[in-house]
Amino acid sequence: MGLLEKVLQGKNFDPRWISWMRGCVSNPKFSIFISGRPRGRIKTTRGIRQGDPFSPFLFLLVSEVLSGLIARLHEKGKYEGFLVGKDKVHISIIQFVGDTLLFCKYGDEMIENLRTIEIFEWCSSQKVNWEKSAICGINIEENKMLSVAAQLNCKVKHLPLMYLGLPLGGYPKNVSFWQPVIDKLQGKLDKWRRFNLSRGGKATLCKSVHSNLPTYYLSLFLLPEKVLGIMERTMKNFFWEGHKGGKINHLVKWELVTKAQEDGGLGLGGLRARNLAFLAKWGWRLLHNENTLWSKVVKSIHRRDMFDWHTSGKVSLNLRSSWISISRSWLKVEALAVYKLGNGSRIAFGSDPWSDNTPL
Repeated sequence: MGLLEKVLQGKNFDPRWISWMRGCVSNPKFSIFISGRPRGRIKTTRGIRQGDPFSPFLFLLVSEVLSGLIARLHEKGKYEGFLVGKDKVHISIIQFVGDTLLFCKYGDEMIENLRTIEIFEWCSSQKVNWEKSAICGINIEENKMLSVAAQLNCKVKHLPLMYLGLPLGGYPKNVSFWQPVIDKLQGKLDKWRRFNLSRGGKATLCKSVHSNLPTYYLSLFLLPEKVLGIMERTMKNFFWEGHKGGKINHLVKWELVTKAQEDGGLGLGGLRARNLAFLAKWGWRLLHNENTLWSKVVKSIHRRDMFDWHTSGKVSLNLRSSWISISRSWLKVEALAVYKLGNGSRIAFGSDPWSDNTPL
C-alpha cells in the first residue's frame, strides 16, 4: 500500500478516500453469495486480487509510476525510445491495463535500461511475468536477440505478433491475416450444426455470431472482398442447411435475406457497412482527441491536414497502412457534414456548392 498511498497523495486524493483504499487493500474481507444472500466473512492476507472491481483502477494508478520512471530517464538522456514522423513524437512506453510495450534502442546499454523494471518491482511489490514476456527486434540479428532474451529470461518473437488480439506487422489484404476471425465465425456456427434449429433460430444465431465478431479487426482494417465472401458464404450455408446437414434449395436470393427487417429481409447483412462505420469513427476521434499520443503520432506520419474538416478534397492522400481505408471512409462522412462559416481557412469559396448544390 506504500507506493499506492504515495501516488494517491501525489494526485491530491482526499485523505478519507485514501484511508478507505488502505482498508480495502490491507484488510479486505469477502462474503460468498449462497441462494442470493451473503454468507460468512472470509479474511484475506494478500489484499485485493485480480477480478475485484477496484483492482484495475488501482493497478492503473500504480502502473503510471513505471511510465514516470521511463520519462525521467529519457529526460536525463539515459533511455532512448524512438521518434515518429516529421514532428518527431517520442515513444518509449505504451501501456494498456496489464500489458506494457517498452521501446528502446539496441545497444550495450539496453539491458541496463530494461533494469528499470526491477526498480518498479521493488517500489510496487509487483512482479513481471517474464515467462509470458517477449522481446522483438527489428533489423537485428537473431543471435543477438537470443542473447538478450537469455539475460532477461524471456522469449524471442518476430513480426507479425499478436498484441491485444490484433496482429502487429501483418498485411490486412491477405486472407491469412483474417484467418482468426474466419475460424471464430466457423467455430461458433459448427457447434450448432447438430441441433435441429428452426429457420428463425438459425437467423437469431447468425445475428448473434455476426454482432460478436472481433470488432478490433473491423475497426482498424478494411475487410477484403474475398474475406467478406468467405464469411457470407459460411453464414449462408449454415442458414440454408437441412436438419441432418444436407443441402436444401435456397428459397430466396441471399441479397433479400441480408436486407434490414424494415425492407423485408432478416437483417443478416450489414457487415461491410459496419466495417466502414468503425473506420470512419477513427477519423472523428482524431479530430476530437488532438492531444492524445496516438493522435499526435498519426498526424506526425500522415500530415496534419489529412483528417481536418475540409469542404473539398484533400491536397493528397499519401497514406499508408490502415489509415488509407480510414481516410476514404472519413471522406464519406465529411461529404454529409454541414459547415458553419468561420474564418474561411477550410472552405473553398469558388468551388463549394452554396445554392442548389452548385458553386457560385
